[in-house]
Amino acid sequence: MSGLLGYWGNEEERRDLRSYIRSDQYRLRWATGSSNQSILEISVGKDLKDEFDIGHRERLRFEVRGEPKWTGDQCQLELFYDERSDQFRAIQPVKNCSRQDSPLVDETTALDVGANNIVACSTTTCKQFLYEGRDVFTHFRETTERITKYQSLVNRDEGRYSTNRIRRLYRK
Repeated sequence: MSGLLGYWGNEEERRDLRSYIRSDQYRLRWATGSSNQSILEISVGKDLKDEFDIGHRERLRFEVRGEPKWTGDQCQLELFYDERSDQFRAIQPVKNCSRQDSPLVDETTALDVGANNIVACSTTTCKQFLYEGRDVFTHFRETTERITKYQSLVNRDEGRYSTNRIRRLYRK
């Protein structure tokens, strides 16, 4: 493993339990057909193998849940502990990707990205779509104001800069 699962950050601020694993040090096999179990296998170094009595050619194996949305060459895997859900989570970027759950079509789309209208689309088949963002933008502004309010109440004299409520609002 490229690095042991450890705490990232510094002593003064909140630290996260996370690790990054090189693409050649893990294998993620998604469930297919009759197999209903997806497996993540991670290579570990000699020290961990000795400490936990793992065989020379063995890898750590974990059952994983989820459905892949993209296919492509695997990149560095990020493992982290999510305190809100009390679970370990993984992020796996892919290169040369293609969406697994959408059919291939012969159509080109032009996009205009903005704030009030998040996306305006126009396709070569003369279809047009508009995804409004006013409600989302209003919600974002209200959440930002709530975060600012709660941050002003945090007792910084005790070395605190955040609370569980503020972290939940950021996730929202």
